[in-house]
Amino acid sequence: MSSIGCEAPALGSLCNNGVVSATDQILLNATAAGCAAVDALAVDVTTLRAWVADELSKLLGHPHSILLTGSCTHALEAAALLSMVGPGDEVIVPAFTFPSTANAFLLRGATVRFADVELSTGNVDPSSVAERISERTRVIVPVHYGGVSADMDVLLPLASRHGAMIIEDAAQAIHARLDGVPLGRLGPLGALSFHRTKNVVAGDGGALVINDPDLVEAAHQMIDKGTNRTLFTAGLVDAYEWTSLGSAWHMPDPAIATIAASLHERDHVQAARHHVWQRYMQALAPWASDHGVRLLLFMTAWITLPTCSGWDCRARRFAGASSNTAGHEELR
Repeated sequence: MSSIGCEAPALGSLCNNGVVSATDQILLNATAAGCAAVDALAVDVTTLRAWVADELSKLLGHPHSILLTGSCTHALEAAALLSMVGPGDEVIVPAFTFPSTANAFLLRGATVRFADVELSTGNVDPSSVAERISERTRVIVPVHYGGVSADMDVLLPLASRHGAMIIEDAAQAIHARLDGVPLGRLGPLGALSFHRTKNVVAGDGGALVINDPDLVEAAHQMIDKGTNRTLFTAGLVDAYEWTSLGSAWHMPDPAIATIAASLHERDHVQAARHHVWQRYMQALAPWASDHGVRLLLFMTAWITLPTCSGWDCRARRFAGASSNTAGHEELR
C-alpha cells in the first residue's frame, strides 16, 4: 500500500504557533488508525477507489452515482457544466458562502445573483430567492451551512415552479439529513467536500452526487476530460473518443487512500468532534449569556453579536466580527 500513499497529514501543517487544535488532533489520530487498517487490506488503488465510492453510497442512501473529485470546487464546476448554463442565464446563490459556489457558474458565463441568508442559520432565505427569480433563472444553489439543511421544503417546489435546477452545495453536510434523506440527495445534483476541515477527509477532495439518472453518463464523461473512457473500459463502445466538454476532475490516488482511512474511522471521529463541540458550548454559555451573544446549536464557528455602534463597533470589526456577522473557515 505504500504506492498508494496513505498517511496522516504532517503535524507541522496543522500547527498554529506550535499548537495543534483538538479537532486537528482527532484528525491525526483517526487518520493514523485508519491508514493502518487500509494498509492491512493490501489492495490496489482501483479496488480501494471502488470501496470508497461504495461506502459513500451507503452513507448517502445509494444515489444513482457518486463521482470522486479532487475537491468540492471540482464537483461544483462539474455540476455547473452539467446544468448547461451559459451567458444570459442566471444562477441564485447565498450571499454568505465560499467563493467556489459562485465561481463554478461564473466560469460558464452565467450571471450570479446573491440572495440574503437567514440570521438564525446562515442558510439562504427562500423569500429572498423568490424575489430574485426571473425568466432567466436556470439554477438555484442552496448551501447547507455547517451541515444544517437549507429550507428545502420551500426551495424545491419554488425551483420546480420556475423550471430551475437545484444544485446542493453540501460541502459541510456529510452525515446530515432532512426528514431522513441525506443532504446532497434532494436535488438532481449535490457537491460534497472532504477537505481536512470536514468530518470525512481526503486531505483535499470532494464528490459529485448524481440523483438524476439522465445525468450519469454525461457526468462520467465530463470529469474524465470529456471522454468516453468509462464506457470504453467497460467494453460498451468500440473506440475511446473525445465526446464532450470536460476536465481532469478525478480524485488523485493518494487522496483515495486518505479518505478510505477517514471513512474507516468515521464513527470515532463523529463522537470525538461532538465531544469537543459540547465542551465549547458549555464553556461559552455563561459568557454568551452575560454579553447578549447567541450561540447557534450546530457544529460550526457561528455566533451572532448584539448591535454595536461607534468605537465599540469599530473594535469588533477590527477583530473580524462586526455586528450580526460571523467569521468562519469553510474550504471547498
